[in-house]
Amino acid sequence: MSLFRIAQNSAVANAQGLQLLAQAEANVAQLTEPRMQAALSVEIAYGYGYLGETEKALSLFDRALALAEAAWVGDEAGREYRAYHEDQTARQVVQAMTNLGWHDRALTLARTIRPNLAEAEALHTVAQGLIASGDTRQGTTIALEALQIAKGVDKYSFSYEANGSCANYKYEALNAIAATLIELGRVNTALAGTAEVESCYAASHPYYPAQAYRSTVYFHLINSTNSIATLNQVLAATQSGISETEQVAVWVAVAEGFIAQGRPDLAVGVAEQIAKMPVDESSFIPYAIWFEQISRLQAIAVALTSEGHLAAAEQVGELAAVPIAQWHDWEQRHPEHISALPENIDLAGRYDLVFKIPVEIARARYHADQGNREQALGLLATHWQRLASFEGWLVEHLQEVVIVEWFRLGESDRAWEILASLDPSRREQLQRNLIYQLVDVAPPEVSDRLVAETPLEQSLYDLSHGIANQTEPAVLEQLWARIQALPLEGWEAQMLMGDLAAQFFQVGAPEQGQQVAAAMTDNFALQALSNNLWKQGEIAAALAVINRITEPIIQSQAWVQGAIITQQLQND
Repeated sequence: MSLFRIAQNSAVANAQGLQLLAQAEANVAQLTEPRMQAALSVEIAYGYGYLGETEKALSLFDRALALAEAAWVGDEAGREYRAYHEDQTARQVVQAMTNLGWHDRALTLARTIRPNLAEAEALHTVAQGLIASGDTRQGTTIALEALQIAKGVDKYSFSYEANGSCANYKYEALNAIAATLIELGRVNTALAGTAEVESCYAASHPYYPAQAYRSTVYFHLINSTNSIATLNQVLAATQSGISETEQVAVWVAVAEGFIAQGRPDLAVGVAEQIAKMPVDESSFIPYAIWFEQISRLQAIAVALTSEGHLAAAEQVGELAAVPIAQWHDWEQRHPEHISALPENIDLAGRYDLVFKIPVEIARARYHADQGNREQALGLLATHWQRLASFEGWLVEHLQEVVIVEWFRLGESDRAWEILASLDPSRREQLQRNLIYQLVDVAPPEVSDRLVAETPLEQSLYDLSHGIANQTEPAVLEQLWARIQALPLEGWEAQMLMGDLAAQFFQVGAPEQGQQVAAAMTDNFALQALSNNLWKQGEIAAALAVINRITEPIIQSQAWVQGAIITQQLQND
């Protein structure tokens, strides 16, 4: 394509984008709440900035800030607290400016934001933008500044504890900044900066953290570096000062890191520490701690097996036998406690269900990947028979995993035969789950049949995963016919229809796509569909969908997204 043609197409895309933004801007006046006007103005301003209209964007950013400020007139009580929770306009402007690459402007604004925690978060946003653009020196400096500000915030001022949830926004900010510093190689600074971080617990669940803040920084460290030295550093740092549940979760990640580094022996060493963790039998729910231990040991054994370290996995199996026996003995002495396992299960059955069978399924998968198909099928058949001896949700989960492996190995007839033998309600639930799991591992005809046989009224939205794989308009038409027989007002049905309409356009059947779109009424579903159509280059169809959105703010957001996506496609 000639440079002239490229420039011409770019000009057309730009003009079209500006027209969409002007339509979005006209909707701002229809909103009555100043903060909503401000939030929408920020989005529109970003769109103008993305299209190169700098002065227009700056004018709208200023207007958004003025609208947010005006909303506080006569409402000064608790302003700092409410400014953090209710009015995030300034932080949104900082984020938008940073995304546009206007780092100096974003930094100037960030330093004016109050309260201090919001300032720290805004500065961190700018730091991330600078680092992404290649300016790691200034980005690091600003990240360190954000860390110091966040550390100085009172930990009680921006936190809450409820019956079923909790949060501490200071700790969230510290962890986020620490993650950035870890990426920059400032590991010791990150660990020191988060030394005060504690997990929080909901009032109704004092034994398991509702927000595992303490372990978050360690996961960042493991995921970003994953060297033997780093893994040993994390293992040493988590020997104390962290809850048992978080501790074992981090240790599993450490063990998996050792396996990835080719050191199964070190992974077994971690498993030994997990197996030897003391459990207070007088605590409220000791069996939950045992189950956590065993589940984590199982995860390590599965990871070892998947990499072919079968002898090491057997060592972990021997270690797991100890807490399994302790758990079994405790339940024999305390039958009044409800177990997650079937009643009257013996010790051997307990070991099989909570450890051996999951690991053996992983071993079957490993053998299959190595080309030993018959050995894999033999293992699956053996353990399917063993599962038939038990009942309960854990058994059903393992049965599901085995069926997935049969489909993956091409044993579809065997899998369908098993499905047909199940109780109808159990089969329907299992088939819905399989739609998710088999998208990438089974032949298309398996997904087709699962979609065709799954009752829509049970779980409409699950079927979107099946729709995404369909390339034949005829199959999509059959699904549309089935959907039309159901109530279409619910959100799940509306989102499913949006997926279906987009897929019709994708496979070259626009008339059917328009028919489905015409039946949609949910504004959010229409917005999602319009975004999909923009990405496909279906401009006229996207505009038609947006014009049917009845909520001004959602319609405006759809126009802004359309302007940005159109420009992105042109840039690509």
